[in-house]
Amino acid sequence: GDLAAIMTLVGEAQRYIAHFGIDQWQDGYPQAELFVADMAAGSSYVFLEGDAVRATAALSLAHEADYDQTDSGGWVCSGPYAVIHRLALADAARGTGLIDEVFSVMEGLAAEAGRSCLRIDTHAGNLAMRAVLRRNGFCYRGEIRIYRGTPYEKPRVIYEKQLSSSVERGS
Repeated sequence: GDLAAIMTLVGEAQRYIAHFGIDQWQDGYPQAELFVADMAAGSSYVFLEGDAVRATAALSLAHEADYDQTDSGGWVCSGPYAVIHRLALADAARGTGLIDEVFSVMEGLAAEAGRSCLRIDTHAGNLAMRAVLRRNGFCYRGEIRIYRGTPYEKPRVIYEKQLSSSVERGS
């Protein structure tokens, strides 16, 4: 029931990053079918303010082949990992701190699933997201290339955060 609201958030995110001249998400990605697949896999999350969807993100616990080899740098955490994908924030939620809450929830879910680190990639020019990642304890690890069925996708910068164990988290 949240698909229409999620796609509205995606449209707002596309316009927001296009405003900064960033070509990320300007090619029709992410499509509604990806969110439907995330929902079916139980990896889609929405964040509400009242009844309004203000943010969405997917948390993948599966192996990510695109993350196997880095173009530069490399992963530090060698344990099982989770990956955040398709994070979008409503225009009305920018500057409210909701993005930090999203990262906190994703971190908690990953730790509860037994993952020792959390990974994410973004466009090199997405300076706002890169600042949010640093503020939330993620460390820059280099670059990878994402192949979404295209001949050769542009490089993405990668970030990683080592997670505390559930015992250390007080769970």
